[in-house]
Amino acid sequence: MIEDEMHMMDGTSLLNWEKWLPAADYKAIQEGTWNGTNWIKEILNNDAPIQSHSLNFTGGTERSNFSVGFTYFNQEATMGAPGRIASMDRYNARINSNHIVKKIGNLDVLKIGQTLNYKYQQTAGSFATSDIYWNGTRDMLTTPPLMHAYNSKGEYYLYDDAQEEGYGENTTNPIAYMDYYTSHALSKKPLLTIQFLCRAATHQEFTNQITIRIHLVSFKLSFLYPQLSSTKSKPDDTRRQGNSVHVTQPPLVLGKHSQL
Repeated sequence: MIEDEMHMMDGTSLLNWEKWLPAADYKAIQEGTWNGTNWIKEILNNDAPIQSHSLNFTGGTERSNFSVGFTYFNQEATMGAPGRIASMDRYNARINSNHIVKKIGNLDVLKIGQTLNYKYQQTAGSFATSDIYWNGTRDMLTTPPLMHAYNSKGEYYLYDDAQEEGYGENTTNPIAYMDYYTSHALSKKPLLTIQFLCRAATHQEFTNQITIRIHLVSFKLSFLYPQLSSTKSKPDDTRRQGNSVHVTQPPLVLGKHSQL
């Protein structure tokens, strides 16, 4: 209907849908047995799970104490190529300890401590959310519903299927495009933070911190896959990978404090 209105406003001839669509699809639409493809519905992950687990230990003595914690978090995306939904795993570990090295009466003459934080996050797959040229939701909303998502074999409905059945529109299957172009991305982000503390009875506190950031990204354009449309040819098996390591060490911090 929208397509016909567009042609009417432009003063051009209306499409002959009987010739434009495969005979079986045209018949199914006329009989009301097929209402087209709801592309948004096809990529919804209605039961996207979220899970979080944590484990913590604390202990110590009068002069020493420690705490250890571990957290795991996992979440799936709410939209994506079926069977290849993007997911994120995040691990956090933390170790903290404080020790009184020298004590005279009630006075802590020398106290030292350290905190170690480690975070590792891995994201498998992705869902394009950039501008109109790299946006999975837009692709689903703008693709004609008169195209099938899958062929009779249960595989993606692609260019060869359209040519074989006589589908007149040169349209790319947006789910196949999403699967082949974005669902194989892999991002790994380790982060290590180490902090040292030394506190003396001279009312001075010395702190120093070292932060190590490592970012590993691997992006792959699937395996050799079939042609998506007449304008999207078969690419080679492409891999892109980038790694970066950053180590930062802020200057030593000295501060005066009240009587210990």
